Amino acid sequence: MHIRPLKLAKDVDLDFFAKQTPGFSGADIANVCNEAALVAARKNKQEVEKQDFLDAIDRIIGGLEKRTKIISAQEKKIIAFHEAGHATVSWMLQYAAPLVKVTIVPRGKSLGAAWYLPEERQITNTDQLLDEITATLGGRAAEDVVFGKISTGALNDLERTTKQAYAMVVYYGLNDKVGNLSYYDSSGQSEYSFNKPYSEKTAETIDQEVHLLVEKAYNRAKEILTAHKDKLEQLANQLLDKEVIFREDLERIFGQRPFEEHTIAENKENISTDERDESFQANITENEDVNYEESDN
Repeated sequence: MHIRPLKLAKDVDLDFFAKQTPGFSGADIANVCNEAALVAARKNKQEVEKQDFLDAIDRIIGGLEKRTKIISAQEKKIIAFHEAGHATVSWMLQYAAPLVKVTIVPRGKSLGAAWYLPEERQITNTDQLLDEITATLGGRAAEDVVFGKISTGALNDLERTTKQAYAMVVYYGLNDKVGNLSYYDSSGQSEYSFNKPYSEKTAETIDQEVHLLVEKAYNRAKEILTAHKDKLEQLANQLLDKEVIFREDLERIFGQRPFEEHTIAENKENISTDERDESFQANITENEDVNYEESDN
């Protein structure tokens, strides 16, 4: 609907762009089409090409390119291996979000970025959270494995993993040592309290368990990257050459994602189960006056 006013080049693949824009609303897609047309017009093109759409998507998601930002060759190499580390670890973990795109073009405050397509979940189990934390630490782990040094570039990654690990231990009761306890206050009354809802001894235990959880995930990421170091280097070199890589590039280097078929089979099983449940509920409703109440998770 939104491309009708545009004159498209032959290389425009709408299915490909649909994969690059997960979660976009109709207004977002209209914005992409308008921005792509503007990009093409600025270059005096007669048609809107594939690259124009890619530039438009990047600009909307990540902000303006900062080609004028001075980055040394060594820094660029570190950024490439950092982003390649994220992509490699997430590709090798069953519950990590599959990659959509990776770029080392500076945009906004970021020096590089990776886009993923997260699975839609209503609840998340321990294995899924651990895989997500491990994938997030893949960038810093790659720096450690390849260069033997770590940099300040993982600030956002560390912030996310620390908060996620803390939530696992303190809020969700997913830690054996702390146990089946949650210190989350849904009423919001703790905002006005000067005290923590647990003792100093428990606070020490929480700190230790969060630290152990993150370090275990970090070491796991390093093991994955060490086992696939040759492919990690191949992916990073491709990033340095092209500056942008897509899921198809990872498939050429690593092969088909190991867990893809398993995930598809699980989804089919869930769909068939849901269909049976809906049919069962429909039959009950026809025969009896039953009220169903939906509970919020």
